[in-house]
Amino acid sequence: MSSLGMVRCRVYPWGTVETDSLEHNDFQALKTLLMRHFMQDLIDVTYTTHYANYRTSRLTDIMEAAHFNLQDGREPLSQLDAERRAHQVKLDKLVEEMNQVYVEKVREREKRLKDSEREMAERVRQLQQQLEAEAENLASARQAFNDERVAWEMENRDYADPDFLFNTVNATCTWSAGLLASSWRKLRSCSRSRKLHWTKQRSQRASSAPGRDSASTSPGAISTTMIGGGHRATLHCETFLSAPLAQMEE
Repeated sequence: MSSLGMVRCRVYPWGTVETDSLEHNDFQALKTLLMRHFMQDLIDVTYTTHYANYRTSRLTDIMEAAHFNLQDGREPLSQLDAERRAHQVKLDKLVEEMNQVYVEKVREREKRLKDSEREMAERVRQLQQQLEAEAENLASARQAFNDERVAWEMENRDYADPDFLFNTVNATCTWSAGLLASSWRKLRSCSRSRKLHWTKQRSQRASSAPGRDSASTSPGAISTTMIGGGHRATLHCETFLSAPLAQMEE
C-alpha cells in the first residue's frame, strides 16, 4: 500500500488480488528465493536444457527446410557428432600411416648411409693394400737394381774408369776432351809399368768393343765429341795424343 492509500492489485471476476501481499500472491517470495538462492541453477538449466532444446528444434527446422538428409532418423547434432568422430578416426589413421612411412624412410636412409660407410672403408682398405703392394714391388725392384749394379761393378771393376766416357751410338769411341786431358795427366804421373798396363787395357778394351775396327783405334782416328745446346762437334785428337805417346815411348 502506498502513501496515498493505493495498492497494486489485479481484478478478476471472482475478486481482487493484491500482487505485493503474501496473503494474496506468493510471486514475491518465489522471485526472492530464485534470485538469491537458485540463480546458478537457473542459469545452468537454461543453458543446458532450454537453450539446447531450442537450438535443436531450430536447426531441425532449418535442415528440413533445406532438405538435409538425416541418417537412420537421428538428430542433426548426433549425426554431426558421429561424422566428426569418424573424421577424427580417419585423421588419426592417416597420421599413424604417415608416421610409419617416415620411420621406414629414416631406416632406409640410415641403412644406405651405413652401406656407404662400409663401402668407403672397404675402398680405403683396398687402396692401402694396393699402395703397400706397390711399395713392396718398388722396394724389391730397387733392391734388385742395386744388386745388379753391384754385380756389374764387380764384373767390370778392371775396366771401370770414371775418367773415360764411351759413346757407341755411331759405332765410334768418343772421348770427352776434359776427361781425356785428365787421363793423360794421370798417365804422365804414373810409372812406366803402370803406363804399359794402361796401354794394354786400352787396346784390349778397344778390340773388345763391338762395331770398332783397327783404324778407329789409331791415334789419328780417335775423335772427341762435345755435346752442347743440342749440337755435336767432332775434333781429331792427334794434337792431344802425339805428345803423351811420345813421352810414353821414351
